[in-house]
Amino acid sequence: MKPKFLPLLVCALVFAGCATTKIQHVWKDDSSGGKQFSRILVVGVFKEPVYRQLFENQLAQVLRDSGVDSLSSYTLFPDSDRIREAAAKEQIRSSGIDAVLVARLVDTRKESVYVPGTTYVQGYGGPYRGPSGWYGYYGGSYQVTQTPGYTTEYNISTVETQIFDVATEASIWAVLSETTETSVVAAIESYVKALAGPLRSSGLLAHGSAR
Repeated sequence: MKPKFLPLLVCALVFAGCATTKIQHVWKDDSSGGKQFSRILVVGVFKEPVYRQLFENQLAQVLRDSGVDSLSSYTLFPDSDRIREAAAKEQIRSSGIDAVLVARLVDTRKESVYVPGTTYVQGYGGPYRGPSGWYGYYGGSYQVTQTPGYTTEYNISTVETQIFDVATEASIWAVLSETTETSVVAAIESYVKALAGPLRSSGLLAHGSAR
């Protein structure tokens, strides 16, 4: 006989497997005339330096893997709590950057999922059937398999990502995504993996320009 807690375990695993990033909307300025970019600056709007670096490095690597040269903004502005416009524009110009990708968190909420504990009496087929007598019933108690209940808290984050043309300063591409994960690191990894496809199919990347 299969343990009764197995279906609940499967449900929990299925829910965990759904904890990922979903692309909700993709927009592109059709008037851009097929313009492509060869050197993109990646900017993650994070106040925590460790998350900013992780985010920017992983997304910049996706662009490089797609054949486009890219830079993480913290490499140009390592000590900036907030990037200053005048200095940034000069640095972008001198670095030969032709597009800037900016990703920002626009909403976040939490969701808790409780998986109840279960009890399974092995070999008896139910709680009231087993060896006769009080001691048989007592002894059967030691054959019980128990799993405690637990609660998992998920962070649901909505992120807006835009690409700006440095020459015109206009936004020419945007993506809205929602990520459900249990940690910031897992959320970043999930987001980057999900964004790779839309970036590569955007038509904005001048493939073969990576240095």
